[in-house]
Amino acid sequence: MKQILISSDGETVRIAVTQSGRLVEYRMEEGSDGLSGSIYLGRVTDVLPGIRAAFVDIGLPKNGYLALDDVPRSSGKRAEEKRSPSHTGRIHEGEALLVQIEKEETGTKGGRLTAEISLPGRKLVYLPFGRQVMVSRKMVGEAERSRLRELMAGHLHDGEGVIVRTMAAGSDDDDLIRELEYLRGLWQEAAARAKGAKPPRRLFDGGGLAARVLHDWLNHEVGEVLLDHSATYQQVKRVMEKLYPELVDRLSFYQGKASLFEREGVEAEIDRALQRQVPLPHGGFLVIDRTEAMTVIDVNTGTFTGQGGRQVEETILQTNLEAAAEIAHQLRLRDIGGIIIIDFIDMTRPADQERVLERLQAELAKDRTPTRVAGMTRLGLVEMTRKRERKSIGELLTTPCPVCRESGRTLAPAEVARRFLREVRGLVMHQDAQAIVGLLPPQVMACLDWAEQEKALSVHLLLKEEGRLAPHAYRIIYAGSLQEARQRFAGLGGIDT
Repeated sequence: MKQILISSDGETVRIAVTQSGRLVEYRMEEGSDGLSGSIYLGRVTDVLPGIRAAFVDIGLPKNGYLALDDVPRSSGKRAEEKRSPSHTGRIHEGEALLVQIEKEETGTKGGRLTAEISLPGRKLVYLPFGRQVMVSRKMVGEAERSRLRELMAGHLHDGEGVIVRTMAAGSDDDDLIRELEYLRGLWQEAAARAKGAKPPRRLFDGGGLAARVLHDWLNHEVGEVLLDHSATYQQVKRVMEKLYPELVDRLSFYQGKASLFEREGVEAEIDRALQRQVPLPHGGFLVIDRTEAMTVIDVNTGTFTGQGGRQVEETILQTNLEAAAEIAHQLRLRDIGGIIIIDFIDMTRPADQERVLERLQAELAKDRTPTRVAGMTRLGLVEMTRKRERKSIGELLTTPCPVCRESGRTLAPAEVARRFLREVRGLVMHQDAQAIVGLLPPQVMACLDWAEQEKALSVHLLLKEEGRLAPHAYRIIYAGSLQEARQRFAGLGGIDT
């Protein structure tokens, strides 16, 4: 069974997609700035004709990259203005421009932007400036394609466009019109925010991470959508009632004592997804290393030596077939994008090489993110790419390690703070703790808003900065009564404020 698990503390939203109890995808949103699909009123800061590109300030730390070819002839400088049809895509510095994040910023690179605005739904993609109806090429049956094309054309306003997804085949007219009106309403709200606004300003957050995951994943194969936060639950329920009414009965609100992710084993799987080494079923293992230019994956037999006198070639083939399946899984789970080089164990038989490549491509076909396998080089290395759409799980949860001069990575201070607060929440729920005494590294202490967290968790936090702790570590010294906690805290040299 496939599950969508959505956990939130009011600030951070974490989403896990599991299949048969195994984590297959993980997303996290802390705030809504800079996320794929968000629409901004930006200001052009630089135009570089030599590379046909511009940089746009949308209010984030790094300016976004906009290819001039992605500026349509008819777009929106502002929501209340239409670009002249004679405009050839050239823009000038200082111009206010409507843009959408196509790819989130990663590492040292700012996000990739487009001026081709689109709002995806379940069966339709709404294009405010699209001016045409496009039907998915995967949809079979010319009669159905013509019906959908005529239906949509009859309900579009001047200048609008729409893409009809494959899932729309066989849908009732009323369902499609309802979805079109819902998506148009989202755009109209964004356009209204732009009126009189000064750039940079965010106009639309993409509907929130939960809504985007529903668009990507929710179908009849999903047996349960489980949430643990009331406001997020209501938001998801509204989206499902609009776009997925037949699946609303699969939505549930979790109220157990253990955290949702702990109960489902997700926390442990997230920790394993940050490890460099990944075990294979019969004793082999992968080693995954990320560099600035690419990701390199090495396959090793480990303790797997075969059974019953199996030839060496068969042992190598079996390990490589297991590795191919696990590599596809890890790429999805870790959300690794860009250039990927895989060093399978050397195979002397061409037929074995073909089997491994076929297995890899079959497993990659399950991935919604576009991938391309270029083939195997003369050195036996497999070259492939996976579209980079957002930060990987390693970039989300870790930061360059200051101890080893950034040659390795450790948990980011904000992630350590989140883990500390999740443990505190569990102690409050399970042990009725009135107060917590803890030691935290300076970077983690700087991430915490004590007063806000004490109010949210209904607990007294007595925390002391400890510079000798590793950047990824913290210690909870005591959880219990306030009187005893104050005594323990005083013994640490702390002052209760």
